Amino acid sequence: MKTSSFIKILLCCFILQLFSSCAVIFSNRRDVYQEMHDIRENLTLVKLKSVDNKIEWLTNRGQTKAAEELKEENEKENQEIIAAVIEHYNFSEYSFIKSQDMRLLKVENYDDLVIYDSEMKPKSASFLKDMDYYVITFDGVYSNPLWDVVDGKRVPAGGGEWFDGIAFLDKDLIQIKKPFPQLGLPSHRATLNSHHSKVQRYNQMLINWYARHSKRIDKFVN
Repeated sequence: MKTSSFIKILLCCFILQLFSSCAVIFSNRRDVYQEMHDIRENLTLVKLKSVDNKIEWLTNRGQTKAAEELKEENEKENQEIIAAVIEHYNFSEYSFIKSQDMRLLKVENYDDLVIYDSEMKPKSASFLKDMDYYVITFDGVYSNPLWDVVDGKRVPAGGGEWFDGIAFLDKDLIQIKKPFPQLGLPSHRATLNSHHSKVQRYNQMLINWYARHSKRIDKFVN
């Protein structure tokens, strides 16, 4: 009798855990539908790369030649990113943001923030205070992004395994969780792919995912 009761309790616990897991999955998917819709309808900020800290470190140690070479490499890579986005990315409207200006975005100082159009002409970002926006970054992808809450605000806290690739960040600059599509590549494969091929592939991933789930997206957001 006791054994039977114990089995029933275990079965109930299993069912409750299953329902709980399904609820989390459903909630994550619903959030992704909303985020997909919002990205499609709003502005995406394309974050360019920066090696300013490394350049400063080299300069302070008198390695000016190495600092200049690193600066040139960084500028060349950013030009490749800009060209790749202009040619291959059309999932959402976009502007570019320099890495060193991300500090202003983090503290929501939009009045002093400058972003750039596809011709790299500067424009005020003060309008961002009245709209949703997302950030696309070429700095890499976490398999399972994590965050903490500090003073009531979500802040990034690393994640699981890291891959080279392209990721979307929400307004708190936290990588959006699965099932949102992110492009992550092992290091040995990443070096074989140019920014052009990565952007083209990722843009198609976003378009395909949106098309496949369009009816559900419409259902959840309308």
